[in-house]
Amino acid sequence: MNDSEEKEQRIEEIRFLKQGGMDQNLLERYLRLQNEESDTREEQIYLLRKYRFEILDEIHTKQQYLDRLDFLIHEMKNKKSERKIV
Repeated sequence: MNDSEEKEQRIEEIRFLKQGGMDQNLLERYLRLQNEESDTREEQIYLLRKYRFEILDEIHTKQQYLDRLDFLIHEMKNKKSERKIV
């Protein structure tokens, strides 16, 4: 991979992480590690996994909201059906 391709790949990676909502401080820390001459892959992986768990936690929270909304909708439909019967 030539320098131009590497730069383009890095730009796409940054864009992807930003669009995914990665915190600016975490993104800057990740990018600093990429710029270091020593091997920092393990630290980079740690940061990406940390961010992955944050996203997963958000998904679980949203799923709980969805479940509650589904329950409320179900309850409202049942109440509507009961009114028609009476």
